[in-house]
Amino acid sequence: MADFESVWKTLPALNLISPTVTEEIDILKGANPDFIDFVAELETTLDLEARAKKAKDYIDANNGIKEIKYEDLGNYLANPNSIPLEIWRKLYVLERSIPPRFGNKYTWVARLKMFYNTFIRESAIAGKVSYKGKKLYWVKGNADNPTNHDKLVYGKGKWGPDFYFYDDSLPGDKPWQKMVKVEMKHGAATLDSEIKKYADNKFLYNAKYLIIAMSDGYYYTINYNVSPAEATKLDITCQDAYNI
Repeated sequence: MADFESVWKTLPALNLISPTVTEEIDILKGANPDFIDFVAELETTLDLEARAKKAKDYIDANNGIKEIKYEDLGNYLANPNSIPLEIWRKLYVLERSIPPRFGNKYTWVARLKMFYNTFIRESAIAGKVSYKGKKLYWVKGNADNPTNHDKLVYGKGKWGPDFYFYDDSLPGDKPWQKMVKVEMKHGAATLDSEIKKYADNKFLYNAKYLIIAMSDGYYYTINYNVSPAEATKLDITCQDAYNI
């Protein structure tokens, strides 16, 4: 009787939740009615910034997962059935707390895979690859404004370039004066179209160099300081862990 009443109470909420929410991992299976109601509230909030704030507030109020190491996330994604559904419910809310930049076109599981793909592709470069003799390093930020490359953190982050290299030819005697910022993006189309796509610097965060991680596993550094932009193939390959 209790199970019937629980299902009956959640029917209105269930009717509001898209099947895409549960098509890969059924976070609603065995969930309590309050959580199902909350998922329905999130999924019907069209303002994605407002949705993210609701998810962040929920995490704060309900001892949710505020961050997860990408290595752990990778293990979870590789073995989803071995992870308790309660953990996946918390990871769903974590993902929903991060507002998407390009609309609501991916499922929550797909976005977790995309975050993990980015970690894999960035890790293959940081401290290991050089651009014209200059080694590329992760931008780490500072204690007050950290840049998280090794973990996924809840809430809206601050956008900024991913890498830097030192250019000793630049004026100044301080290390930071010789740092050149480099942004990385995934390339889904042709190299030429990706170069044109970011030429306006809208999503480069004032970086003058761009690394494009192409879907075939190759990387190219794009120099927008010259015209036309110059593409240099890096001496490394790394495939995405997941095709999105």
